[in-house]
Amino acid sequence: GIAEADHEFDLVILDPPNLGVDRMSIPKALRHYEKLVTSAAKLVAPNGMLFVASCTYAIGERELMGLCSRSLAWAERDYRLVSTGSQAADHPGHLMLPESCYLRALLLHLF
Repeated sequence: GIAEADHEFDLVILDPPNLGVDRMSIPKALRHYEKLVTSAAKLVAPNGMLFVASCTYAIGERELMGLCSRSLAWAERDYRLVSTGSQAADHPGHLMLPESCYLRALLLHLF
């Protein structure tokens, strides 16, 4: 696959499907995200960007940042957080339904 190929890209977008349906599956989902981010980081060229998206409700922004930090350390990549993101106005959440606010994103500059 491309992860084993000798290619580097200026921008890698990681946007997996929902990896955890409930709180019980979160540890497994975190491990999957960590593996994905570690592999994706190896494809990013020096001074490139890594965009990491999550639609897993139970993984909040804090957890996403933590797993990315761990994964990038394992991939031996230095980074800077450029931006965080969430749902756009055309995909609103509802205050009485917190699980409707499930989209998160990080844009990372890798060195």
